[in-house]
Amino acid sequence: MYDQINEQFQNSFRPVTELLALNVKTIETLTEKQTSFFTAALSEGMAFTQSLVAQKDLAGVMQAQKEYSEGLQGKVVAASKDAYALITETQDQVAEVLKGAFTTAQAGFADVTGEKPVAKSKTAK
Repeated sequence: MYDQINEQFQNSFRPVTELLALNVKTIETLTEKQTSFFTAALSEGMAFTQSLVAQKDLAGVMQAQKEYSEGLQGKVVAASKDAYALITETQDQVAEVLKGAFTTAQAGFADVTGEKPVAKSKTAK
């Protein structure tokens, strides 16, 4: 009996642990991506500063500024797309975990009450 209670307890917390693991994995990945982005942006900023010192005229300064801005903009767009893709993927995984948890909970309640789970009809109003 205690084994059954322990197993039910562990099964009831399985979605929580899965969600926690997903959150940790997502945060770690986002942190790595942001660290990489900021490191690259800082390196480009330092290279830009050094290239400004080497410029002799305004046209050279403007060209260096343009190249730096375009490069930085590309990196920001790429980092944003990566973050959006990761968050979207995680959101889909969370939806699957919750769907499974609700299905399991519904089946557990049906076992306790002795009633069959009621499937929602798409045509019901």
